[in-house]
Amino acid sequence: MKRTRRSGTRADGPVAWDERIRCVSRALVVSMLIGTLLGGVEVGLFAVTGNRALLTDGFVNIISLIPGTLSLISVRLGQRQADWKMHYGYRRIETLMVLFFALAVCGFALNQIVDTLLCPPENLVPEYGIFIAGYAVAAIAIEILLSRHLWRVGKETNSRLLLLDAVLIRGDIAISAIILAGGVLLIVFPSMALLQTAVTLVVVLIIFAYGAKEGVIAARELIDANPSFQANALIERIVEENPPVFFIAEQRIRSFGGALSVELTLEVDPGATVQEAYALSQEIESRIRSEIENVIDIRIRAHPSGAFVEAELGNNGTERCHDTGT
Repeated sequence: MKRTRRSGTRADGPVAWDERIRCVSRALVVSMLIGTLLGGVEVGLFAVTGNRALLTDGFVNIISLIPGTLSLISVRLGQRQADWKMHYGYRRIETLMVLFFALAVCGFALNQIVDTLLCPPENLVPEYGIFIAGYAVAAIAIEILLSRHLWRVGKETNSRLLLLDAVLIRGDIAISAIILAGGVLLIVFPSMALLQTAVTLVVVLIIFAYGAKEGVIAARELIDANPSFQANALIERIVEENPPVFFIAEQRIRSFGGALSVELTLEVDPGATVQEAYALSQEIESRIRSEIENVIDIRIRAHPSGAFVEAELGNNGTERCHDTGT
């Protein structure tokens, strides 16, 4: 029999999928433009005030243009549907970009930590404190609006890149708040360079923490680490709420670049018909898809009750024969 290749179309249709790409791309472009603008202002303020915390955050904002551009490309490549080369689609491309971006952020943060410790900043001009504080207030307002927008679009489109961007911008809000505190401290305690060093280190450590966290999450997805215990427990609960299910003989859940693949082997009444077993599996699959996000594949097998115990007894008997040499 000739094998036919599946087209890989989605249930929501190509129009909805194209709209997702447009929404994600548009949100990324807005984030890149605002980040670059804020970064340019921060670098300009550093040139005037000498505040290294502004340079650190500004450089991260400007250099984000590179991963941002690559992310735009990965959004389109990552939406390619499953085929014979990639059975679970190309979502790993998007996850790989998240990992590279997170590693780049961590590397830059570590470099800034070393520079700050080896070359502490000198006392700054007190009059510059008002400019630093004024910029920080404006940046916080802009970043709050941008973070909310990216989080909303990321949730609607199920985009890890947008959600990561929103989380990083929330970190930027904290950084801007620290820069604001640094500007106020510069006005109140202008001769204490140690305070400015502490502000710079706190800013850099926050950047490093966010990069490390997202890098670990992306790495776990790329190595197909098991999903959370909550996902396993929720699937188990959904299955056990069906009275026709006597026993869950096997439950395997794997992640594929952010998507989940679920394999279940259930024991049911030996007298159940094929139609009844099929209806049960369809009902369970429907509930799992409705209550758990990012499920890309579900495989459910129905065995007669007692099959698992019988198989285990048979395997144990075989092992004993091998151990005794018979």
